[in-house]
Amino acid sequence: MHRLGLQCLPDIPCCSSHIRHASIIPKRKVPQNARIPPEEYRHMKGEANQVMKMAATQSGKVGWRSADTKGQINKKITSDVKAAQNRSVPASTEKLQFQSIAVGEDESFENNLYQLGKAQKERIPAGTFVEMRRNEITIRGVVLFSLPTGGKWLVHVLSFHGEIVSNVEADIMFMIPSFIDKDIVRKCDV
Repeated sequence: MHRLGLQCLPDIPCCSSHIRHASIIPKRKVPQNARIPPEEYRHMKGEANQVMKMAATQSGKVGWRSADTKGQINKKITSDVKAAQNRSVPASTEKLQFQSIAVGEDESFENNLYQLGKAQKERIPAGTFVEMRRNEITIRGVVLFSLPTGGKWLVHVLSFHGEIVSNVEADIMFMIPSFIDKDIVRKCDV
């Protein structure tokens, strides 16, 4: 189809006349050694220098104010910083949910602490094997007991090195419940 269209193109009378018209137009020749007259050259050089000066001093920019002293610059910077500090950025919904849950847990933690029985106080039962990690230190051991302290649960663990380590419950990475019988843990007399 394209080949037929291209073959038919020279047969159209308007195309042949258009081609003929383009060939008739005389081509304008530009002299090779054409120079700008000296007066025009000086005028263009002066304008170019003014443009370069404006670009170098940035006085040509819209809204640009040149400060007379360093004090004015410092005042402008401090006012901009204070304005940025005073902006109130709304908290994300995730942050608001996290804060509302944390406040609710702290209030209910202190209120319900006295109502809990000893079995309910132990969030991680004695005899549970745990691995705790904090600050690139890993401790493996058996839970002896856990106590509520300052709104957090402190877990006391007998490590395999023989020391009793107390850490926050959040430091526990994993646990195996009923690793050791509770009676053996009670015999430790801690």
